Amino acid sequence: MRKIVSHFKLFFLSSTILILAGCGAGHKAPVVDLAQTPPVSAPSNLPQKLVILLPQQGDFSAAGKTVQDGFNAAYQQASGAANIKVTILDSENYPTPAQAYQAAQDAQPGLIVGPLTKPAVNALSLQAGLPVKTLALNQADPNAVAPLNLFQFSLSPQADAQQVAQKMLQENLQKVIVVAPTGDWGQGISESFGQTYLAGQGQIVDSVSYDPNGDVAADVQKMMQVHGSDDFKGAAIFLVSTAKNSAAAVAAVKPLNLPIYTLPIIYSGSNETVLEGLHFAASPLMLDPQNPVRVAFMKANPNATQQDLNLYGFGMDAFLLAQYALKTGGFESLALQGNSGYLTMDTTGVVRRELTWATVVGGKLVPDNVKHN
Repeated sequence: MRKIVSHFKLFFLSSTILILAGCGAGHKAPVVDLAQTPPVSAPSNLPQKLVILLPQQGDFSAAGKTVQDGFNAAYQQASGAANIKVTILDSENYPTPAQAYQAAQDAQPGLIVGPLTKPAVNALSLQAGLPVKTLALNQADPNAVAPLNLFQFSLSPQADAQQVAQKMLQENLQKVIVVAPTGDWGQGISESFGQTYLAGQGQIVDSVSYDPNGDVAADVQKMMQVHGSDDFKGAAIFLVSTAKNSAAAVAAVKPLNLPIYTLPIIYSGSNETVLEGLHFAASPLMLDPQNPVRVAFMKANPNATQQDLNLYGFGMDAFLLAQYALKTGGFESLALQGNSGYLTMDTTGVVRRELTWATVVGGKLVPDNVKHN
């Protein structure tokens, strides 16, 4: 029996970030009609300064601008926002993350929002402590210990995988087959899932590492050949796939006739037929076609992907979190309903996004608390 390898390599290359999977580099950030987006409230007594540190050029400029647009939209709607002075710095104007952070610090803000890329957040995590409260828009490597004043907020598929493991255990699904792409990204997600699942006394029956550009079905068949039918009784599948590769990945595991649990990153907004019957956690922007933020965003940019929309909502939530920190002086007792999920802060300084479980039924993404017709 093969098991998930316990010593995966670091699961993101130095040039990648947690929230970019599936995001087209050529996406043009939209201008959203703010009258069509829901207002957010901010206290009227906020004379503090805020610096947001985002890439405005280079490989991640499209993502940075989309996040910035979401942040700006939430800021412009907030009552009392005139009392919040926001400075936007291009993180790519500086040779190192440390120099970019120093430039943000020099503005003497009450809060720094950013940086966006994983390597930059890793660099901050190596500091003994930060002089300014900082809401990083990514998450450092799992083995990093966050220094004083570093808080982390991301659209992390690793955190989503932990929620999948918890959900499966709650559903009394105590045996699982893990199917994930080769490479640091897929195997890192598998490891995150496995740690939580095994800690809950779940059993990993087997795992399949597939080449996204290869024959996924053949890889699954090879795995099945080494097992008897009893091995799969009462089991479920944890499938890791991007939306781009969803058709082949889902077709490869469906013949096993087992419940399939996956990540929100598999959902493109146009591949519901492929995902029929699959279970995954979804954000408010994914679940509600009439969500005002979603409607306004897609009207302004009809060619945008689901991941672009997620980044925009993530930017809006970054402002909500910044607003909260300026109001309260920190993130204690954080509890906010955002566009990317229900937001709380854990004891390590990581913002957790609680998502809503849903299933694709009849070509539509339906929350599990809604009766499926």
